[in-house]
Amino acid sequence: MLLRTPSQSQPVEEVLEESSSTEASEMPNAVQKQEKDQVLKAVWCHLLGLDATIKIPLLIFTPLYLGVNLVYGSEVSKELIPLWILGPLIVALYFKMFRAICGLYAFSFKQTVKVVKNLPAYYFLVHNLIAHGKLKEAMETHVWQPLADMKKMDYNEVTRRKMKDFQGWLVERYLDFVESIWPYYCRTIRFLKRANLI
Repeated sequence: MLLRTPSQSQPVEEVLEESSSTEASEMPNAVQKQEKDQVLKAVWCHLLGLDATIKIPLLIFTPLYLGVNLVYGSEVSKELIPLWILGPLIVALYFKMFRAICGLYAFSFKQTVKVVKNLPAYYFLVHNLIAHGKLKEAMETHVWQPLADMKKMDYNEVTRRKMKDFQGWLVERYLDFVESIWPYYCRTIRFLKRANLI
């Protein structure tokens, strides 16, 4: 109705321009607000996607820094620079240690469960070894025999054998070294001959 019958005080173009200008001024504000919301959501999602070692110190020290800055001013914040630098590092270190300890507990628990599950098999094995007399035989072959061999060993002969092995290894390393530097040696000799130094 109003568009069909223009009022006497305002022409139609002015009414349309005013309505479009108010919509236009509201539109950028709405777009800016949506963009800010999207940026805030993206930053929040990125923060939540970070590793907990980084995320937890950020979530602790950022509000703390902002609170100290608002309540006491930037002068106090500047004096607390060691806290703002070392604090997150120390919290991250504690968090890593906490994770390592929890991982160790989980590993220990898994190993305990594995041992408890295999306990009947271990019991059956020990029972068979004791019942059939294989335990004494196994102890003799794996414990007492190596000890007796060590007592009977001729240490001078073993030392001579080890020295020969070491000398062989040393000669091999020397030959490998000589072979690796031989091309450089030949080039150096040719250079010295061309320079009439030899």
